[in-house]
Amino acid sequence: MYKNYTFSYRNNRRLAVCSKIISKKCKAQLKFMPDGKTILLAHTEHNHEAPVFHKMSNGTAHIIPVAQNKTAVMYRNYTYSYIGTTKRHLICSKKRSGGCPARLKVDNNLKVLFADVTHNHRPPIFIKGIQGIYHRV
Repeated sequence: MYKNYTFSYRNNRRLAVCSKIISKKCKAQLKFMPDGKTILLAHTEHNHEAPVFHKMSNGTAHIIPVAQNKTAVMYRNYTYSYIGTTKRHLICSKKRSGGCPARLKVDNNLKVLFADVTHNHRPPIFIKGIQGIYHRV
């Protein structure tokens, strides 16, 4: 996110284009130095409004709808999925694909009892769609 707009990386993190490049044909982009962190050039003229995000509390996880009949648990902008049958232990959604070690233990009301939030990746970016379903950008 840069100046309240979302971007997605292209070209080995040297270029980030507006997340609305396809749907709105927005030409905003950020060019980065080889370190992938320092902005070299910012073209920030968007042809649409900035998306609206809701900041969530830090002490309770939230269930969000992410697909037809599917949900994820969000805590501090990261998503988690349940392991086991008790619905009390969760692992980061990137555990299987990226080996992320982050995990949570929650009570029946999703109040976080234990949190290891040491992620090895950036948080995913979601936009809430018209029907209330969250879409990853």
